[in-house]
Amino acid sequence: MTGNFWQGRLPLLVNLPTLNIAFLRFWELIRLWVWSAPGLLVLAVLAWRQQTRGSGGWVLGVAFGLTVVLYVFFPASQGLGWGARYYQSAWGALPILAAILLIRPDVDVLRRIALTAALAGLILVVPLQLAYARDTAQGFYGGSASVDGGSASIRALSSPGVDLYFVDFNGSEDTSITFATDTSLTGKVVLVSYGPVADQEIVDRYFPGARLVIRNSVGSGYARQ
Repeated sequence: MTGNFWQGRLPLLVNLPTLNIAFLRFWELIRLWVWSAPGLLVLAVLAWRQQTRGSGGWVLGVAFGLTVVLYVFFPASQGLGWGARYYQSAWGALPILAAILLIRPDVDVLRRIALTAALAGLILVVPLQLAYARDTAQGFYGGSASVDGGSASIRALSSPGVDLYFVDFNGSEDTSITFATDTSLTGKVVLVSYGPVADQEIVDRYFPGARLVIRNSVGSGYARQ
């Protein structure tokens, strides 16, 4: 059991980064930086450079940097929009570092600039971000984040009677639709496909009697009734 974990499962969690993954992580960081508050990272870097080695602020900045670097060793894409989860968990370090800088009495001008930029962003940028997020969600899910709303993968497998979907998410950016699965398993169910053989094994074990209705490059669709 342990050997199977080290040989089969661990490389799915930690692996040497490829050029594609390194580029993806870089783009995720840039996207998160621009999407949140571009000036925040700048203020945090300025604050960190003024911290003494070993201080709380210095350790906080190092922890953020290590998170960014080590995330490169996670070999999978977590999807556009819902991705960069490890960056998001560490992003809280930046406003703390920025606050350490702005509470100093000798940065009154910088503090006013930051306040003005924050208010301008609240008035001008946030409405644009909300509109973009709404249009993006409608584009990916057809106006709904549920299985019934349908992603491109679900629509490609839709056939009469299909209520069990095995989706091959390789190269896809709609993995988050799996969160819409009804946990009672009474409605439509979306699972990750690991190939036709593995899909059929899961059907035989957990959904006996389900019949294959459709199979294509996207995955497989079964009817449980």
